[in-house]
Amino acid sequence: MRKQNQIGIIFVVAAIASTLWITYVFLRVDYWIKSPPEKLAFSWIEDLKLLEQTSKLPKQWSEIREIRVRTDNSPVQDWITKIKTPIKINPNGRYKLDVFFIHWIENYRYGVLVEYKLVDLGTSNHQWELSRTFKLGIHY
Repeated sequence: MRKQNQIGIIFVVAAIASTLWITYVFLRVDYWIKSPPEKLAFSWIEDLKLLEQTSKLPKQWSEIREIRVRTDNSPVQDWITKIKTPIKINPNGRYKLDVFFIHWIENYRYGVLVEYKLVDLGTSNHQWELSRTFKLGIHY
């Protein structure tokens, strides 16, 4: 009887540990405990990976020579000074990428809207535009 109790306790502990681990991974707890700048940096990198994997980036993406990052007058001003731009620069490229971050709060959620504009440096013509929304957390 004693051995059966020990085995039962081991199964209960294993079940609890498995449930906690699955919950941690499924709910992305590691993401939600990050600071807003860390969430923004992580979301930006992950979104660019997704755009690349789904072929949503323009063919000119590899020819970006300049990046200009701007923001509205909001908390994002402080956040972008703490993160590194995840977009690679090509010193021989022909394009400038303008990235504009806009902070938003809706009900109890907050996040950032990112607007991309790709401009030909020679002609100043817009080549591509895209907007993306990152949900970063809960606003109290």
